[in-house]
Amino acid sequence: MDIDDILASVDRHDTSPESAALDHQLLTRLWVAERAVSELLPWPGPLMERMMERVRKQIERIEDLAASSSDPYNTTTTSTNNPTLNLKLSILQTDLARTQFLIRSFLRQRLAKLTKHSMHYLLLVAPPRASPTPSSQQSHTQTPEDFIPDPADNPNPSPLSAQEAAFLHAHQTLLAGHYGASFLNSFPPQLRRLDDNAGGTSEGCYSAWGWD
Repeated sequence: MDIDDILASVDRHDTSPESAALDHQLLTRLWVAERAVSELLPWPGPLMERMMERVRKQIERIEDLAASSSDPYNTTTTSTNNPTLNLKLSILQTDLARTQFLIRSFLRQRLAKLTKHSMHYLLLVAPPRASPTPSSQQSHTQTPEDFIPDPADNPNPSPLSAQEAAFLHAHQTLLAGHYGASFLNSFPPQLRRLDDNAGGTSEGCYSAWGWD
């Protein structure tokens, strides 16, 4: 099964144990694939929604079992079935920890790519803003963050998720503000853009090559 097959198979709505096991396999394969390639892979929205819902329900189930095992008024909890309950809790907690590790590592790998090549991916999901005219009265007050593309108007910012696109815009805005306060605001207005294509070389390419 290749990456395309994995991404095409996450739209199932089955909630059987076999479906849960297959989702774990898909998440593991996506995690390995995300770590193996330099480019950001498409966001597996339906799969991640199902996994997060299972994590939420499993946490609630563990909390309920832990509360019932420590309830002194619960007559069904005796010294006979306590070992069985403790074993069940241990298995559930181990499975939860495994799932949480995969999700966290998967998300951290994607965030590492986004922050390293932030302008590249921001330009990929949002068009650059128009340059101000040289005769504009506001041209001398423009700051680098004024030119950051905003992906808010893009309902499908693939390969990013909507949350990743919002994070990326906030991250790049803070980075542009830092660059502006450090040195860019001392440049002429036409040289303050981080997405400038002058000379046929985009600033997004520098970011994509790891030069940012």
